[in-house]
Amino acid sequence: MTTTSATPPDRDRLQADLDTANALAHGRAEAIEDLSTAAHHLRSTLLAAVDDLPTLLAAAPPPTANAVLTAVTGTLATAQNLARRADGYTDLDARDMAYPDIGYDLGRHGWAEQPGAVADLDAAAHSPDTPRGWLRIFSCGGHVLHLWFTSPLSLAAATLSSRGPLHETFEVKAAVTARDTPGPLAVPFQWPRRTDAAATDDLDWQEATAVLRNYGFTLTDDRPCDSHGVPSPDSESPVRVQTWTKPQHGRPAPLRIRLYGTADEQPIAWYWAGRIRCLQQLARICRR
Repeated sequence: MTTTSATPPDRDRLQADLDTANALAHGRAEAIEDLSTAAHHLRSTLLAAVDDLPTLLAAAPPPTANAVLTAVTGTLATAQNLARRADGYTDLDARDMAYPDIGYDLGRHGWAEQPGAVADLDAAAHSPDTPRGWLRIFSCGGHVLHLWFTSPLSLAAATLSSRGPLHETFEVKAAVTARDTPGPLAVPFQWPRRTDAAATDDLDWQEATAVLRNYGFTLTDDRPCDSHGVPSPDSESPVRVQTWTKPQHGRPAPLRIRLYGTADEQPIAWYWAGRIRCLQQLARICRR
C-alpha cells in the first residue's frame, strides 16, 4: 500500500480551510448564545406579564379575558420553545455531523416528529455518548430516532432504536432514507450486482480480512453467487460473498460486513449503512 503525503502548499491550504471553518463555527456559536440570552429575556418578560394578567383582566368580559390569556400563553409557549432550542444550539462544535438536507429527507421518507419532543432537554437520559444539543424525536413505523441538533442542519449525536448510536453523517442518512430501517433481527442488504465497480482506493481481500479478524469479526458465511450477484450454493461462478459478523455492545443488531467479488480483484465491501470505499474507512467502522 502506497501512502502519498500532502505537499507543504497543500497542507497550508488545508490548514487555512480548517481555520476558516473553525472561525465560522465559533462565530455561529456566539450568535446562537446571543439568541439564547434574548429568548430567555423574552420568556421572563412574558412570564411577568402573564402573572399580572388575571388581575388586569378581572373586570373584562370573560370571552375577552379568555382570548387575551390564550394569545399570551401561546406566545409564552413559543418563547419557551425558542429558548430551549437556542440552549441546544449553543454547544455547536466544528466536528458535529453536517446534514444539510436532513429536514427534506425526514419528510420525504415518512418520519414524523413526536409532539412535545422539542421540550425534552434531558439528553443524558437518551445519549450516553454525547449529551449535547436540542433533542428532537422522530418515529417511522416501529422505529424511533433521537436527534440532538447543535444547529438547524448539524447533529451532535443520533440514536436509532433498533441499532443504538449512529456515529457518522452517512449512518444517519442511511437510517433516515432506508426503505426498511434495519432492525435487530434482520439487517437488510442490497446485494451488489456484477456490474458494480469496486471503486476503492486500497482495499484488497488480504488486507480487508486481516482488519476484520483483528477487530474481532468472525466469518459466518462464504458462498458463490449466480450471474446476477445473488448468493447461490449451486453456482459455479468464481464470484463470492463473504459475511463477517461481530456482536456490538449496546446495539441490538450485530455489525455485519460483506465482501463481494473474486479472489484476484479488489472486493466490494458493504455494511448496513452502505458502501465501504477504502481500508481506512473499514478500520474506522470496525473499531466501534
